[in-house]
Amino acid sequence: MTTQQSNKIRVLWFDDMEFDLLPHKSRLVEIIAHLQEDCAVQLLAYYRHQRVQPKVFHNKIVYYNSSKIPYIKRLTRHISQCRIFRSMLESFRPNIVLFDCDNLILLKYAVSVRQKYKLKLIFDVRTLPVDRRVLRNWINGKLWGSCLRYAAKHFDGITYITELMKQHCIKKYRLHPHPNIVWTSAVNPQLFCPSGETLPSGPFTILYHGIIAKQRKIDNVVKAVSLLEDIDIRFVLLGDGDGLEDLRQLVEDLGIQNRVSFNRPVSYEEVPEWINRCDAGILPFQSWDGWNVSSPIKLFEYLACGKPVIVTDIPAHRNVLRDSDFAFWAKQSTPQDIAEAIRQAYSKRGDFQHLGLEARKLVLENYTWAEQAKKLEQFFDFVLSNNRVNYS
Repeated sequence: MTTQQSNKIRVLWFDDMEFDLLPHKSRLVEIIAHLQEDCAVQLLAYYRHQRVQPKVFHNKIVYYNSSKIPYIKRLTRHISQCRIFRSMLESFRPNIVLFDCDNLILLKYAVSVRQKYKLKLIFDVRTLPVDRRVLRNWINGKLWGSCLRYAAKHFDGITYITELMKQHCIKKYRLHPHPNIVWTSAVNPQLFCPSGETLPSGPFTILYHGIIAKQRKIDNVVKAVSLLEDIDIRFVLLGDGDGLEDLRQLVEDLGIQNRVSFNRPVSYEEVPEWINRCDAGILPFQSWDGWNVSSPIKLFEYLACGKPVIVTDIPAHRNVLRDSDFAFWAKQSTPQDIAEAIRQAYSKRGDFQHLGLEARKLVLENYTWAEQAKKLEQFFDFVLSNNRVNYS
């Protein structure tokens, strides 16, 4: 740690995901890149295959060990987290520790040493526990819920990804009153920006990029495309996931191979180029707690590139887009409703240049990573100047 860093607020950030496989690692990379302008930030994470080191980080990620064997992976990860935490308290000397994990032993240990090391503790809530396996999902929910309730009672604050997430957690887990803020997903408007080129007339092209998972209802977009026989439409998928092969089979069964294209994931820096090749972005998520309280990064990336969006009418979308003219709504995530929303967007294609300017304006005013980092820094200042005793 440099002398300049030692004079800054020092933030130790625990992330509980395999960083090299994290689909939206841009969230951590972007927010930390902005925070480190005024704070010294040290990220702790683990990995599956390789120890990725983002070039923009001032401090290299410190990786802790974890077994790759499924049944003992969580246990070994939790043990490693506790060990490395003790080490980092001495070497990094943080003022603030931010936890995004389900290790209750670690949280309790942090509370036990907070006075000795003069720590302020924050719990970060980005997503609800989700797993397709019923038993694993139940276990994850119990562990994570225990950590959340403990943090609400004993930590200096909690940060949430959306106001809806906060309300959901407070109600479902009956949380003790606690200081909190909302910092949401956002976008890098310098990277994600319009190309300046006018799209040629031709097929109406819609894009979905990101994880291709069965529960995201991307199959209903494919079915919607098959219903729109009178529109020259192309559906471009950019990504990978457990739903990919089923989608390929569905496209073949429907006989629309010439209207749907599959493309492997590209680097974060290449995504804007793909967005700028399309007419509109699409988010077909169904109404479900996990999606309703979320803040999908891809929504802001489409908007920042000046693209109208075709979206399902769920709270996560409605709370950002309101009644914007550049949003075309599917009442539900059914093929018929999605097809109707695509048809509405197609009918307004001639207005897309103007609508795209309005879409980008919304992002620039409210949803940049710089703006979210500012909110988080203000919360750091708040917890550093306040005593948590009244909430314990």
